[in-house]
Amino acid sequence: MTLAYMYGKALESLADKKIDFVTDDAVVLLLDNGHTLDQDTHQYISDVSTDEIVDASYSRQALANKSSAYSSGTKSLKLDCDDILWTSLTGVDIRYAVFAMDTGADNVSPLLCIWDFEADYNPVANNFSLTIHASGLITATLP
Repeated sequence: MTLAYMYGKALESLADKKIDFVTDDAVVLLLDNGHTLDQDTHQYISDVSTDEIVDASYSRQALANKSSAYSSGTKSLKLDCDDILWTSLTGVDIRYAVFAMDTGADNVSPLLCIWDFEADYNPVANNFSLTIHASGLITATLP
């Protein structure tokens, strides 16, 4: 099972106009098991990048076909993107996936959300993919 958490500071970044999900570049990065989840104080990629996995075939993946849609029927806003794939990762333990905006500088690239796989995963020279749920990467619902 995978647990998903939105970073609290992402809401602050949205209010401060630091995030334009559809227009700006966004990435997903993979973290190892040395990471300590802190959804209240982590705000930028630089807050989590020290735990980014190290693998010769690894690189951050851009989020493709980003979209946002509001449904008046469900009173919800959905931020969505395509599924993500890494090929031939070797010898790394993956525990988290972090979704973030990419300004080109980690210290000002706002975090969006984090997935906790609840256990280490080692792809052993296989592909590693993240499947975005049908309800989107992030869904916010009004009461």
